[in-house]
Amino acid sequence: MTTRQLRIVSWNIREGVPVRDPGGTVDDALAEIVARHRPDVLAVQEAAFGPDGGSPLLDAVAPSAGLPHRLYFPYSPAMHVPGAQAGLALLSREPWTASTRSLLPNPGMRQVTEGREMVSWDKGMLFGRLDLGGQEAWIGCVHLHPFHLFGTEPDDPAVRGVWAGLAEFIRELPPGPLVVCADLNSERRSLLMDRLPDRPLQSAVTAGTSRIGMAVDDVLFGPQFILQESAVHYGFSDHALCVVQFELKP
Repeated sequence: MTTRQLRIVSWNIREGVPVRDPGGTVDDALAEIVARHRPDVLAVQEAAFGPDGGSPLLDAVAPSAGLPHRLYFPYSPAMHVPGAQAGLALLSREPWTASTRSLLPNPGMRQVTEGREMVSWDKGMLFGRLDLGGQEAWIGCVHLHPFHLFGTEPDDPAVRGVWAGLAEFIRELPPGPLVVCADLNSERRSLLMDRLPDRPLQSAVTAGTSRIGMAVDDVLFGPQFILQESAVHYGFSDHALCVVQFELKP
């Protein structure tokens, strides 16, 4: 990008399945919503992927939103789309110059409800590098495990490795401007930030982003950025869409 402005939309889209109409489709709604906010980067958690690793929904959204450059990372069975996989996606107006991805440590959480056992599936992180006004910036998309569904507190020793794994991955990125778009499944930002004393991050989103009002989604940013705008908007998903605009400091 020749500009030092960066506009990001980050959204857990629930695999494209509307929370109030599980049999409905969101293709047109998703394309319209994303295009309306004019992002330079779209970061998606709970994207749905087909057997070939592609995402038909996001492939359809990309042209109308002007986001032709895509990074995809499917890594677990989808919860709402039979036969599909779920994972992360990063779409951009400008080409990605590098990318990296990894699974988070799986804490092996288990919960039995009404005779049915639920286990924690893999979650992960996907980062891409952009040329932003002549400076390389890393943009990340992250999805952590739903601790609350297993009756586990996010600071429980049993899940400490998840936060440590995420922090280690971020620390190993090259120094420079950094943005992390994340569904943390927790309001406890300190569980990550305290592990990054040499890579300080600030929170851009403080409003509630889940249907029960918890601020579980965020766009974290490094000291090289100035936060200009932050807003959340509810749509078809059980998570709010987060819109954030930054300016890269001179």
